[in-house]
Amino acid sequence: LSQREDDPRTYTANCHCGQFKYEVKLSPPFPEHQIASCNCSICRWNGYLLAYPLRDNIKILRGEDQMAKYSFNRHKATHVFCPTCGSSVWIDFNNQEAKDVIGINVRLIKGIDLDSLKFRFVDGASHSGAY
Repeated sequence: LSQREDDPRTYTANCHCGQFKYEVKLSPPFPEHQIASCNCSICRWNGYLLAYPLRDNIKILRGEDQMAKYSFNRHKATHVFCPTCGSSVWIDFNNQEAKDVIGINVRLIKGIDLDSLKFRFVDGASHSGAY
């Protein structure tokens, strides 16, 4: 979950309907920034492909108060999504050791080529309950 600070780049992301919009600073930038592809139930069903920027590197531009939230199992993470269009926006690890980062769904970032990204497989299915 670490980042290099020498070459950050700012990206814009939004949900499908545009109700929620934010900017995120990532270092290293795409395509070098490694993306997590997890096989747990919620990541599979929501189509998450995750980058983990520091919370301080995210600037919400609009719609934060309109987002819906969901947690399950031990409620260690909050899944944030748009109640209008259903886009899975991010995972907030507010109750875990990784509380200084947010798992953003890179599918919402404008102008990136998903096929050019570097993926890291995460076996979340072996750490969560059956759903």
